[in-house]
Amino acid sequence: MTSIKVGTRQSDLALTQTRMVQKSLERMGRTTELVKVVTTGDTDLRAFEKIPGDGFFTKELEKQLLQKKIDLAVHSCKDLPSMTHDSLPWFSYSQRESVQDILITPKKNINADGSLKKKLVLGTSSPRRILQLQKLFPTCTIKNMRGNVPSRIDKTLTPEYDAAVLAEAGVNRLQLKSSFQEKNLACLPLPTVSAPCQGILALQSRRENVLEIQNILNPELDRLAKAEKSILALFGGGCHLALGANIETHSAGYQLKFFLQTAEVHSEFQKNYASLTDLLRGVVAETLSTQPSEHRLWLTQPLQHQFEIAKKLATTQFETLALPLLEVRPSWTYEEFLATATAFQDFTSLVFTSRFGVRLFFLEFLSCFPEIYSRLSQIPIYCIGPSTAEEFKKYSDIIPQLPKENTGLSLFESLPQGKPLLAGTPDSELKKYFEKSGKNYTFLNLYKGLKYDGPLNDFTSAKKGDSVVLTSPKAARIFVETYMSLPTSPPLHVFAFGPTTSKQLETLKVPHQVNPISGSWDSMIEMLLKSI
Repeated sequence: MTSIKVGTRQSDLALTQTRMVQKSLERMGRTTELVKVVTTGDTDLRAFEKIPGDGFFTKELEKQLLQKKIDLAVHSCKDLPSMTHDSLPWFSYSQRESVQDILITPKKNINADGSLKKKLVLGTSSPRRILQLQKLFPTCTIKNMRGNVPSRIDKTLTPEYDAAVLAEAGVNRLQLKSSFQEKNLACLPLPTVSAPCQGILALQSRRENVLEIQNILNPELDRLAKAEKSILALFGGGCHLALGANIETHSAGYQLKFFLQTAEVHSEFQKNYASLTDLLRGVVAETLSTQPSEHRLWLTQPLQHQFEIAKKLATTQFETLALPLLEVRPSWTYEEFLATATAFQDFTSLVFTSRFGVRLFFLEFLSCFPEIYSRLSQIPIYCIGPSTAEEFKKYSDIIPQLPKENTGLSLFESLPQGKPLLAGTPDSELKKYFEKSGKNYTFLNLYKGLKYDGPLNDFTSAKKGDSVVLTSPKAARIFVETYMSLPTSPPLHVFAFGPTTSKQLETLKVPHQVNPISGSWDSMIEMLLKSI
């Protein structure tokens, strides 16, 4: 039986956590080999909002898994992005440590009543912690602090900082509290809402190796971890988003502590729910202040776009309900990425047919090959429509070009001669046009759309007269295969977001109305309001 190569970052905490996993595997009779991996988060010590991309502490480990240099990666679960590679599932290990944030400071900075003195310099790099600390300690200054757990604690003893804010889980796993007395340090628990999955360890492996770790996993904790990641996905988040979410079980179901602050939304609450489905739908209702209505609209976008569309509908008479029929998962191979990066100077244009294509080009491909950033300005860039172009502008100052109409055919006809690079999914309508035409092109496979199998796949509360918006042909097929195949499903008013989805619904013989302006949510909303 071969040894399991276990990959980890090189910090003290990462190594300690990985050795816990190794001991569990060795108790099962497996031999293990420790493989240390350097990640972007270890070498780039800027504040998170200044580092492009996501998965700063996990991407290199995923690359090693895909290249079969390691068999298993051990992560602090909160470091994992909300979208992870389809070939690399992750699971929760053992028990959850403390979810608490703590403030560590020399005892001289604590008042007699146990409160923190004013005008101190507090160190953290987390946007979530920064915003909550500003409210808790308005007279204090927040300063960026990066580094491993012991080094951040030691920085509180220097003139540069008075205190550090850390996850108690890491301090506990490293057994550092025993040294606080000799260093004359105090530890204050904070009433902040923790990051999704704080205190949880995640094990990530190639899909074919899952059985090897099955006996050391915690399925119930995994359900909570996946639900907390779903909340993160709902708001399109990563390390740059100031979001906290912590779910605990209790006798009546689940309790959620939630914090979100963006330029548009500030929401903070604690509430109980009977199920994880109710909990996730409740997050949307609470953050948008939506009210129950006789006009109910089911949204079928992947989770990453649910809140954005619900926000557009918040001022209408509709009660919006999340039903993400599809989920998007990266599906790239390192070999294909390497070949594309090597040949990048040969491409005459770069083409995106979806927002996810843009997002994953930057977060996945350019995270692996950051040198490509400088080459983007040397070729024209095309996006299929305004929403895809807006997504591109989040990552680059380059202005992409648009076709006359928001369709694959219009985009195909607008492209210049040469060898374009199409970045996206194999299901792309544009890719099919190129295949039929025989024209020269290169396709970069970034992701695939799969049937959603998370906490929100619940049709039971649908009512006769509700409306549903289907935004892609695949969503239409899944809707028919799942919802419409149930014998007790009440009929819904079906709307197609664009002509391609409408053609699919016609093929499936589903009565529906189609959005008159393809790709426009303003047009879609106007159409929905007329249907009331």
